[in-house]
Amino acid sequence: MKINKPITCALLTLGLVSAAGIAKADSTVQIGGVTYNEVFMCGSTAARGNIFNAVTTSLFDGNSYTTVPATGVSSSTGAFDIYGKIGGVNYCLCFDWTGSEAGLWALQHLANGIPNPVAGSTLNGNPGYPNAVIPGTPSPNGFVDPTGNGSTLLPAEKADLAMSDTSQSVSLSPVSLGYAALLDYGCVGAVTFEWCKGNNTSPDSSWNHMVNITDPQANYLMSGPQHAYFITGNPGDGDDVYCVGRNKASGTHQNTCLDTLHGTTVAVDQYVANSCTYNSSGQLTLGNTNSLVSQGGIDEVFNDGFDSGSGVSGTLVCDEAGYNDGNTNVVMVGYLGIGDANNAIKYGAVKLSLNGVYEDDAAVEDGNYSFWGHEHLYATPSADSTVKALATALVGSNNGVFGSGSTLGGALAAGGQLGGGGAGTAQSTIIAPKYMAADKPSGGDAGYAAPLQ
Repeated sequence: MKINKPITCALLTLGLVSAAGIAKADSTVQIGGVTYNEVFMCGSTAARGNIFNAVTTSLFDGNSYTTVPATGVSSSTGAFDIYGKIGGVNYCLCFDWTGSEAGLWALQHLANGIPNPVAGSTLNGNPGYPNAVIPGTPSPNGFVDPTGNGSTLLPAEKADLAMSDTSQSVSLSPVSLGYAALLDYGCVGAVTFEWCKGNNTSPDSSWNHMVNITDPQANYLMSGPQHAYFITGNPGDGDDVYCVGRNKASGTHQNTCLDTLHGTTVAVDQYVANSCTYNSSGQLTLGNTNSLVSQGGIDEVFNDGFDSGSGVSGTLVCDEAGYNDGNTNVVMVGYLGIGDANNAIKYGAVKLSLNGVYEDDAAVEDGNYSFWGHEHLYATPSADSTVKALATALVGSNNGVFGSGSTLGGALAAGGQLGGGGAGTAQSTIIAPKYMAADKPSGGDAGYAAPLQ
């Protein structure tokens, strides 16, 4: 049972609130007879590992905490709780990584979710879901009940904080369209992405020649299947190339649409393995990851896509060898965050260079690779001082500016494993602001990066 209750004066030890503004929690929860201030956080799946590392290494007093499911939960887990003391104050943080756009929408506390109608002709004629909405909107419903053992979910909860791979200004709920301005705790780094081709244990020339993709080619690919020669430049490459991707709740999707100039409000045409299904609410779920032949081939999901990068990764792991779409062999190409991309590559997928450049920290930092977004931490406009204090504890005093003068601090800087600044071919999911020697025009999310002056 949740009640409104003042948070203790111990929060003063954090230096995050004044004596005149003692924090007050919107929501509290009783765990083992102890009251904890409950904060609900959602948003970017690409940032989930960084947040996990931050809260389990650098946020709680004495690094003492309990997680639900049990302590030791994997950083790949999309939903978990963690509770303990922060600055002497009891906090229970509940996470449900719903995607960046879903997170920003949820922070608006709107009455309705983001529409995501499913055509009945997708997935081998499974029933359509014309009233389907993006999962996690208007409120996330995947938060774990902190009073249980991790197997029970809470009813839909209003989000307090969200990580986003882009700014609100290019989101589905911008101020320019009348939506309330969210509380922006600044840019915490550059979140990185790349394109990969799917696994093929018996590749042909089309697959072998596909080593690079350009933004214009990717733009056309997101609009519908293309012949391989359009991408490889070799007239003999006749395979059909299909796009695998995320739905519009995803910051990865938004960044891809921005960087390719496809447009964030323009429909895409994406494909999945036939073993994928829709659940009762119209949510696309990943099927088996054996081979496309064993899964019955591929099917069109039109403007839909996966809720998490793990679905794209799992699809690209499927062996394409021996599958013919009725015309020719196929090559599946998808866009992913670096963590999910590397997981796919581990099991047979292969990364592509973009515009002739492979993604790594140095290429992003120097402005030679532009497929990345500004990672933000946002709070709901009605956030109370408990939520605001936690947000500050996570990111410190952040000026949101790239370059050596960045002042990003807090648990995310201390333990979030933000990368950058190293030699070689390191690939960080988020590069710390201080290492960025380049930025996009006006510090925005669209356009090509250029060195800072």
